[in-house]
Amino acid sequence: MHQHARIGTLVALVGLIGLGGCGDVDPANALIGSKDTAEYMKAKMQMKSFADALRAEELSTGEWPISLDTLATDGQIRVSDLEDPWGNEFVYAPPETMGDNPVLYSFGPDGEAGTPDDIEHEWQ
Repeated sequence: MHQHARIGTLVALVGLIGLGGCGDVDPANALIGSKDTAEYMKAKMQMKSFADALRAEELSTGEWPISLDTLATDGQIRVSDLEDPWGNEFVYAPPETMGDNPVLYSFGPDGEAGTPDDIEHEWQ
């Protein structure tokens, strides 16, 4: 192994070990990605856009739309935005009880529900 390659590997390992002591940073995620990646940020921005359009529709009509497709059909959001950055459809369900918020989330990069990489929209 070349001297420069060994130094680079050593710097990377020291950096990862250092990340282990930094609160919420998981050294394993530092290698494969974290929830601060561009894809996660894009998914959150898409969901914020959906939430704004959903809320506007609810305020206008008194009812939540039945699907995100409804918003796309009405031209309020782009059809191309109905998929998250990993090619999965966003999950949306109107609230079952008056006064509750809808469910809006992405399965994240693994495409599976109920795993740590899921991203749920936080309603305000």
